[in-house]
Amino acid sequence: MEKFNTWADAFTGVQPFLPLAPNLGDVSSGAKAAYWLKWLLLAPIVAIIRLPLILFLFLLLWLVDLVAVVVRFVC
Repeated sequence: MEKFNTWADAFTGVQPFLPLAPNLGDVSSGAKAAYWLKWLLLAPIVAIIRLPLILFLFLLLWLVDLVAVVVRFVC
């Protein structure tokens, strides 16, 4: 990640192109559990819902493009 050092703010050290990593060392065990529950339980559920939706939208876009090509070819 050294290639992004040129974008870092010299005074604060904020690097806008690096992902934020939570500091879990100073939080309670409940907050740690909630964080891991989110990534181990909620993230796969969201991915399972999101993937068919993205595939459906891609298929719909492909069909609209196919219809447009057929209409141009026929007319």
